[in-house]
Formats: sequence, C-alpha cells, structure tokens
Amino acid sequence: MGGVIGCTCWKPRVQSTTGEGLIDNIDYSTTGASTSADSAEQEFAEFLALKTQEIKKCVRQLRQPVKLGDLLHVRGRIKSYRGRREVGAAYFRLVVDLTSSTEINRTMEQLQLYQDFYDVPFQLPGCQEGGDNSEAGVVKSLQDAIADFLNTNSTVLNFEIKELATVDSLMAIVQKARKEKDSTINAKQVFSLFTRAVGGLEELGIVYKSDKDNLYVVIDRDATLESGVLDIVRRESQNPKYSESGCHYRHVLDCLRTNHRFSGVSPNVVVHILDKLESQSDVISTSENYYIAF
Repeated sequence: MGGVIGCTCWKPRVQSTTGEGLIDNIDYSTTGASTSADSAEQEFAEFLALKTQEIKKCVRQLRQPVKLGDLLHVRGRIKSYRGRREVGAAYFRLVVDLTSSTEINRTMEQLQLYQDFYDVPFQLPGCQEGGDNSEAGVVKSLQDAIADFLNTNSTVLNFEIKELATVDSLMAIVQKARKEKDSTINAKQVFSLFTRAVGGLEELGIVYKSDKDNLYVVIDRDATLESGVLDIVRRESQNPKYSESGCHYRHVLDCLRTNHRFSGVSPNVVVHILDKLESQSDVISTSENYYIAF
C-alpha cells in the first residue's frame, strides 16, 4: 500500500502450539479422488489444493511476530468501525525489504494504476467513443470534435452556441446520427446537443461561460483570466492566514467570482488555470488543492 493509513488490522487467530486443531495438520490432499470424475471436477480439485497451500503459507506467515514499523503486504477491505479505520485482511505477509525496492516498485505500480484506472472518469460502456449512436454518444462525439476545432483554430477566442452549428464538420456529426437513427431533428434539439457538449468542455476546464448570455471563452486564450487568478493568489499569499499553507482553490474561485465578468467560472476552470501557473513556476502547490505565489 502506498502512503500511510492509520487503522486497526485484524488477522485470524492461530493457535501457537501444534495439535489437531491446526490448519497445517488438516489433510486437503486430492489423491484418491474418483477416477471417473470429469475434467471440470478435476480442475476444481486442483484449484482447491492450490488455494489450500496458499492458506497454509499465509497462516505460517501470521505466526511471525509483527511489531510497529514492519512492512506488511496486506490484501483486504478497508472499512470504518466506531470512528476508526480497519482492514479486514484476506492476505497478510511480513515483507523483508532491506533496500526498499519492494516498496518503491509498489509505489510505481500504484502510479500506473491511478493513471490507467483510478483517475479515469467512469463511463458507461455505451458512451465510449466511436460506436454509440445514442444521444449521450452524439454529445460525446460533439464534445471531442469541438475541442479539436478549437485547437486547430487558434483565432477563435470566444464563441456562441449558435455559431458552432454553422461549422460543417460539427453538423456532420449530428446529421450522421440522424441518418443512422432514421429520425428527424429540429433546431431546438441541435441547440440542446451543442449546449451539453460545450458544458462537458466547461467541466474539463477548456472553456468558461462569460457574463454575456451564451458566450463562451476559450480559457488558454484569455490572458485576463490567468492574470486575475495569479493576482488573487499573490494577494492572498500576503495574508498571514495563507502565508504558509497557501489558499485553497475554492477560496481563489470565490474571490474571482466577485468580478462580474468571471461570475460564471466553474471550479474546474480555476484548477486548470492554477495548474498552468504552476507549470510556469508562477505559483506552487503547498498541498493538495492549496497554492501559494512565489
């Protein structure tokens, strides 16, 4: 496990003396099984024997004394009981790692797991890119197409929803879905599809809605928003309350929204700007979601 989790770890009670009640003395051998058993039964018997050996090994490991500071390999479920965290361990092994290589390898493995699975937003199977003609699938395709359109057209600083409907490549997605579903679509439905797609870009921190109705601004091309966020962090960093720990991005958002022009800015937009400022070494992250200016 990467990091430190304060918890109580329960393990099975194992007798310390040899005797008939010990797991090691139980015979789980599959020898003598009926020769007439079919292949499925034989495979299950072999699987059971293998798992039994793993249990025996785990029990032997559990008998080893464990003291504070030992490195353990634990598999189980983390839960809370009476305000304290507990691990119901299904597997429990003492790890001898003098060079810390095992712990480092596990940390690197977790980084890959977070990148590939844990931090990836959940999507229903039917909403995956390319191959879904449902309304959600069309919105997702439109969202990706609008993002590509904004990336390839650097002169577009802001736009309205109705302007996107005049782009042939974007409307082609809507028309393709209409033909495949063999249905008609009116202007109101088209506007709704584009609105939902742009809303997804807003959640991703690519655009934000300005104080003008239906006008969206491309974040990376709005220098005033970036400078406004930086000025807020610099100002608040002088406050003794935030001089050491930094200020939370939500506090930056509240300060930014006092400006009527940025009243529609979403939290994800502020996080995107702060990450960009950090990559430019204008601010640093003191801890998760807390920032301070140099």
